[in-house]
Amino acid sequence: MSKSLKGFLVLALAGTVANSAMASDGVIEFTGKIVAASCTVGPGPGAGTLNVDLGEVSIAKLDDNSDVKIPINFKLDCKDKSSGVSNVVLSFKNPQVDGANTKLLKITGTATGVGIGLYDDTNALVDLGNAATSLTKPLSGATPLWTADFGLKAGYVKSLAGGATVVTEGTANGTLPFELTYN
Repeated sequence: MSKSLKGFLVLALAGTVANSAMASDGVIEFTGKIVAASCTVGPGPGAGTLNVDLGEVSIAKLDDNSDVKIPINFKLDCKDKSSGVSNVVLSFKNPQVDGANTKLLKITGTATGVGIGLYDDTNALVDLGNAATSLTKPLSGATPLWTADFGLKAGYVKSLAGGATVVTEGTANGTLPFELTYN
């Protein structure tokens, strides 16, 4: 047998061994669905931006736990509702939470000792510090205008974060990123 034929046989045998080492142990099956559903958020200056003015709240109202909650006009316009899609899910994306109470949104500004609380439609404080927190609402209405209303409210809540021992006056702003998904 010639040297070149022997070399070819050795390479063929090596290829067979290599192929058997890469044998399949299983498969990954992907499933999913492409939907036309897409909602716009309003009102606001830009797509997906809601402006909520919490107003001026006295420190005394925070001290006596007065109910100072502002409704958030978080209306969704879902014109492109697809068949099989009946709910909108609102989840919060890496919010900066308050150091004393992780259910609250951390404020920026000059005030101290407060955070911003987000309340659901049952008046329960939404746990912003829990990554699994989401709110689901059904789409309602009829073609061509489908809507979903989360019934959210927001307000300042005494927290005494960052070592603060009292609430001090000043600006108290916050930003809460969110994401909408459909099912």
